[in-house]
Amino acid sequence: MSLDTGRVHLLFMIDVARVISGGTERHLYSLVKHLDPQRFVCGVVAFDLGAEYAEALQRLNVPVWSVPLPRIYGLNATRQIFRLRRIIRSRKIHIVQTYHAKADTYGVVAAKLAGAKRTISSRRDTGDRKPPAYRRLSRITNRLFDRFITVCDAVGRRVKETENVAREKQQTIHNGLDLELFDAGSVSDSDLSRLRGELGLAAGDFVVGMVANFRPEKSFDVFLDAVRRARASIPNLKALAIGHGPTLPGCEELVARWGLRDVVAFPGRLNDVRTHVALMDVACLTPSSNEGFSNAILEKMAMEKPLVVTDIGGNAEAVADGVNGFVVPPNDSERIGTAIVELHRHPAKRREMGRESRKRVERLFTMDRMIRAHERLYEEIMETSGAGWWQPRSRANRLKGRT
Repeated sequence: MSLDTGRVHLLFMIDVARVISGGTERHLYSLVKHLDPQRFVCGVVAFDLGAEYAEALQRLNVPVWSVPLPRIYGLNATRQIFRLRRIIRSRKIHIVQTYHAKADTYGVVAAKLAGAKRTISSRRDTGDRKPPAYRRLSRITNRLFDRFITVCDAVGRRVKETENVAREKQQTIHNGLDLELFDAGSVSDSDLSRLRGELGLAAGDFVVGMVANFRPEKSFDVFLDAVRRARASIPNLKALAIGHGPTLPGCEELVARWGLRDVVAFPGRLNDVRTHVALMDVACLTPSSNEGFSNAILEKMAMEKPLVVTDIGGNAEAVADGVNGFVVPPNDSERIGTAIVELHRHPAKRREMGRESRKRVERLFTMDRMIRAHERLYEEIMETSGAGWWQPRSRANRLKGRT
């Protein structure tokens, strides 16, 4: 593609891109879908690419390359560096943006060898699950990055503490939500009635729920223990534990041991959670570590739900304690249960918090706001890259391009 178009050529590198429903995968998909095509040309490299994700990008006419990389060392890794070099040079890439450990280490080295003008690391969580070897390596390869995008201020603080990345090299860009997809009125009464029947819910049941992957750091066991405690005060309490993963069997055993089989439902992994969220009176997210900025929280806020969340990652940046929910210490099932009981006892307060959730998303966490922040950063970086051919379009022309 000719460079005289004045468009910025972006290449995103990600460790794993299998399904659209994953947090980082969904963020990246939204980004390449909504960036202004008159100003930006996008491509994606995945070291572990799934058919679902590849097909979704192809429907957007976004080129995607599978570059299998089981390890960042060895003969295969060397071959893949040359392949990445060819991709970057043939596509005349200006900015390479990386996601997660392999891309942040191996990918940035490949980008620099290929002559990419600028590099950005997108940090999506607090990095608690990052292997020590990658953490040590990051302290070296971080010097190759021009900027760091952090998904919330909490992640930015952690990156500074653990990897010595100066705050002036960071920019926080919170996740954004497509408000047309998530709205309290987007679920019909007939769909709600049908789902209530499927789950065996009575009309007066008080429903709490959590949507997350069943992994140790998400602490579903803490949520379930909070449900057990709250049920002593809420006899008609029901809970939805939505998701799939390695800790699911253990959580099912806990529910059976506590005699909560008639209280807790496990709907499994859902591609569309809106009807289940619409059933909830209170929504929870109770991670104990490695949290970033949760799309699941934003979705529930957009659907006017009050939240009970633990103070991990960016949860307290999404939920204002006492305004649109409660923020409690991690691993404290007693405090979580108490917050659930508080919201049950005060329905007017619960509804007001739900309305505040929607207002907060509309004000701070829209998809448009997230996309515009990325676009401004890319153009700012290009202005300082020494790319003499490139000139940002005037504001009038930018607006014209969006009409």
